[in-house]
Amino acid sequence: MGDVVYTTVPGKIQTLLSKIKQVGVPAKVTNAWLKTIGFTSSNDGTLIGILRVVGLIVGSSSPTERWSQFRGAQGKAVLGDGIRLGYSELYAVYPDAWSAP
Repeated sequence: MGDVVYTTVPGKIQTLLSKIKQVGVPAKVTNAWLKTIGFTSSNDGTLIGILRVVGLIVGSSSPTERWSQFRGAQGKAVLGDGIRLGYSELYAVYPDAWSAP
């Protein structure tokens, strides 16, 4: 299994996802953009990797179509699909990975 992308600030994921639905769509998701929406800790930059893995941004840090879909009414389902795809290797080993500590 390849390297699993993670964040050092998991408690901020939900807040970031809420902010994504509230603020405009950036041209690129960068540390500077995170700071403009209130994520000022140097560790907050690790959230960008999570957004990339779940398909909300691409390698160039530009928002994807999934970003736009996530902002819509089916946001939870869109995010769930992104998590299952982005962490497919983990789910192949642990089918109930969502419930593991």
